[in-house]
Amino acid sequence: MLKTINISSMRDLSAEDCSFVEQVIHCAERTSKWGCANHLSRLIDNTPVFLVSETPRLPEYLENWDNHDDRDGNRKKVKPPEELLGFYSRLNCSFLNKQPAIFICPDKIWESTGNIMDFRILTAKVIIHELAHALMDNDGKQFSYVMEIDRELFDSIEEPLANWFVLKYFYFNGEGLNYHYAEEFILSQPMYYKLGYDFFHSDINDNMWYRWRNKKEHFTDSFTNGKAASDWIKKAKDSIHERHASGLKTELENILK
Repeated sequence: MLKTINISSMRDLSAEDCSFVEQVIHCAERTSKWGCANHLSRLIDNTPVFLVSETPRLPEYLENWDNHDDRDGNRKKVKPPEELLGFYSRLNCSFLNKQPAIFICPDKIWESTGNIMDFRILTAKVIIHELAHALMDNDGKQFSYVMEIDRELFDSIEEPLANWFVLKYFYFNGEGLNYHYAEEFILSQPMYYKLGYDFFHSDINDNMWYRWRNKKEHFTDSFTNGKAASDWIKKAKDSIHERHASGLKTELENILK
């Protein structure tokens, strides 16, 4: 059962809002086409959803968003994603102690929608996306290894995979208005989030997220600066801008082999 804790949000999630999230998840998981290894429902009981009005300014969280060099060698400050509607983390603070947790901003979700049905769809989309991050987090190593070595490479695989989960779950609920709303929202998102649309429509294998989860902690500087990583980033950007979804599956398999 979805557990929500309101910290600072002006808008709460109703029982109907929470039930809709659970309905989308459980409806998809009842079909034999969605394998048990991909199920997010097993995370719901142990992953609290905190409702906040904005990104929490906790020192432990801000430490994860420090200065870094981009792929062109330029030093820049990575700011906490205040524009995001939600995020997943294992914050090192007294009330979490590095346990998995999801933070969502219902106030901002409502601003992005304006009516109750769209609010519920987008809330479900955000929570499923963050649960996917929790599933891909290998024992608390989310903010280590490749995320620290090369944030762009991390975002170009992790974020679209999380949105791939969203589209798979809504798809198994039927290709109706809810699915198309989720799809259109993803197409309006920033670059690498939008790539989730291409992941879904290029029909990537269901085990790609698992291969990514196991592979990302073994990435090294030599790998992220190598040809495979550069080729992947180029292909990902080309796909976003030119809609070359057909070749994306092969490139993803190559980098995660």
